[in-house]
Amino acid sequence: MSTTERICYLKDGGLFSVANGVTRPLSPEEMISGKEKTALIIDDGYFFYVGMDNVSVTGKKLRSVAGNYLSIIFPGDMVKNYGVYQGKGFTLIFVISDELSEIIKEYPELFSAAKKITTPFIELASRYEDFIFSDGTRLYKKSGPEITAAAPEESGITVSDLFSEMESARTSIQLPGVNRSRFSKTPYIMPAAILAACYVIFLIGRIISLSSISKVEEYYEDTLQNVYKAAGVDNSSDPYGVLLYKAGQAGKGFDGKRVITIISDLKNVAGENAELNTFSVRDKAVRVDGLTDDFAKAESLKKTAEEKLRTSVSMDDTKKTDKGVTFVMRYEQ
Repeated sequence: MSTTERICYLKDGGLFSVANGVTRPLSPEEMISGKEKTALIIDDGYFFYVGMDNVSVTGKKLRSVAGNYLSIIFPGDMVKNYGVYQGKGFTLIFVISDELSEIIKEYPELFSAAKKITTPFIELASRYEDFIFSDGTRLYKKSGPEITAAAPEESGITVSDLFSEMESARTSIQLPGVNRSRFSKTPYIMPAAILAACYVIFLIGRIISLSSISKVEEYYEDTLQNVYKAAGVDNSSDPYGVLLYKAGQAGKGFDGKRVITIISDLKNVAGENAELNTFSVRDKAVRVDGLTDDFAKAESLKKTAEEKLRTSVSMDDTKKTDKGVTFVMRYEQ
């Protein structure tokens, strides 16, 4: 381990010190007051990644190109908090979760104190041309400049594997809101179409990073169809128009930013113990349909969700099927 750089790891709202592959809890005050140069490694669960063709621009122009690319994939201004990393022969867009944005707002000095900020996946991408990485929920595959989702049966490098060999960080990324006088407080405006798209991103976690513009149209069409089906408007002659109407009805009295926080929390609660399949918002209720192995895990999931959300969560319609136990989880505002 290098004596000139301390490695800190942010995961699930907790901060840890990493030394010789071993992690121990660390307080924000310890990190900020330390005299060593610090590399802050942020867990990949706070991000999702989109690969794009390598471009020969940097700085603000690169961010503008990435923004245009994202606008092709996602509707409207859904994605605003994002950054770009350029590696050797590849460009990677990292989109920041609402949960991480809140942490940045609450502890700006934590991020300002870090000499380097990076993620396990980006760090591995700088070290290996071809690899598969597991963040505990998703599998990413990097083959040369192309970054895609790996097949579920494949195994990959883990964060523990990286930390066992890591002496210092080789990469550093710029996070929106860091090293500024204040973090942007512009609220999210989330109609139902955007919330449904966020269900695709945060709940299932099966976002397939695109390696070229030619794949965008097919992926975008498939994603929209899934959104329409989840909202029950796929048989309409104008599904997007009906979806926007429903957004106006469902959005009354419900804060979109809070919904995204709940979704992100539920994804973290589920982990590998449950599969969260569909999501909907109606009036003041969030409903999530899912599948788990047995009734005991369903009950455990309910308790964990209540602890995470700090409120009452109902678990209804649990049924034994050939694939496991299906359930409906609801949260009332």
